[in-house]
Amino acid sequence: MYDRINELALHVGVANTVWPGRLERIHKNPDIILDGAHNPDGAKALRNALDKYYPGKQVQFVFGMMGDKDMSGVIKTLINQYDVVYTVRADEGARAAEAADLAKLVGSNAVAEANLATAYDAAIRGAGTDGVVCVCGSLYLVGEFKKMLLADKCRMN
Repeated sequence: MYDRINELALHVGVANTVWPGRLERIHKNPDIILDGAHNPDGAKALRNALDKYYPGKQVQFVFGMMGDKDMSGVIKTLINQYDVVYTVRADEGARAAEAADLAKLVGSNAVAEANLATAYDAAIRGAGTDGVVCVCGSLYLVGEFKKMLLADKCRMN
């Protein structure tokens, strides 16, 4: 029954797999990356990918997490001193960490923003056309971001 599945088929299948919210590039110039990265292992995988695909580039993060996650572990693993971080609430639920609390954990390269749209606009300006914007820290945040983009697109049409 499994005779038809060979190593080449496995490689092709993995190469063509899309996992929304996991190292998902939705735009070029600037590159906009979406990733849940809500735990230290996910943060490490994202940081490794950013370093591999964007070596030496400053990353403009739009960052929000749930307060019951390992916020310090994710921040320590993901964000370096050269990055710029715009912190936001991941969503309106009670579990979401406050932007100001996240900014304090990140340090001097973080700015707490009142809302996602403001944070995104600041990150886009900071990135310019050849930079990198990464929206991450929670799959809830990624979902809210996609809803925001869809609403903006609908208003434009």
